[in-house]
Amino acid sequence: MSDPSLRRIKYVVFDCGGTLVDLVPEKWECAHTLLTQLDLDIPLPFIQQAYRTVEFAMPQKSSRERDAGDRVAYYDRFNRMICIQLGIESKWKRVNALFQKQFPKMVQWRVFSDTWLCLEDLFPKLPLYVLANWDRHLPRVLEKNKLSSYFRAAFASQDLGSEKPDPEIFRAFLQRVGIDAEACLYVGNEYLADVVGSRACGFHPVLVDRAGFYPDVADCIKVKDLSVLATMLTR
Repeated sequence: MSDPSLRRIKYVVFDCGGTLVDLVPEKWECAHTLLTQLDLDIPLPFIQQAYRTVEFAMPQKSSRERDAGDRVAYYDRFNRMICIQLGIESKWKRVNALFQKQFPKMVQWRVFSDTWLCLEDLFPKLPLYVLANWDRHLPRVLEKNKLSSYFRAAFASQDLGSEKPDPEIFRAFLQRVGIDAEACLYVGNEYLADVVGSRACGFHPVLVDRAGFYPDVADCIKVKDLSVLATMLTR
């Protein structure tokens, strides 16, 4: 886990969802509950796999959403693809209507316990930032979860005009803040968006893999949670 290049790190940049905060209950757990209400008894592992597949294949692009109508249209397509993955495409309109109505009432963001440990350790030592694929409500989410005070600034893809892993979002961040990528650690939970994307712009990536989803041969620094980050940077 020790890497000599980490000695040059002067700034730490975090992803948000899945890295600092977690959506609870999980989306597939909510979907399982709602599908049961429609008398669709589908085992949870199938729903979980459907979400992983569809989220990877068609990630949300907040930078292209102009209003609430664009978001609704995205979830129309998303929920239809979920139904296709589950073999219930003929029922997608009923499923979509229920999901779009009930999901926002069922989920909330919760801070990972290791997030607090990490930020308390790093805040006195290094400037911290957030750069996430998110809409303009990112600062509100951080504020609501009492995280805002730890960060110099937070940047959402909707404001910067592109999403990870597009290198443009990382370049826009560097230009806004006025720092060099070589001095930045980028910490996120998605390999393509966070590791491949940031590394293409010269950041030093760290993959947070709490669920053990990625193999140990992953070509980047991989940690089980954020609690070890401060130790890594002070060795």
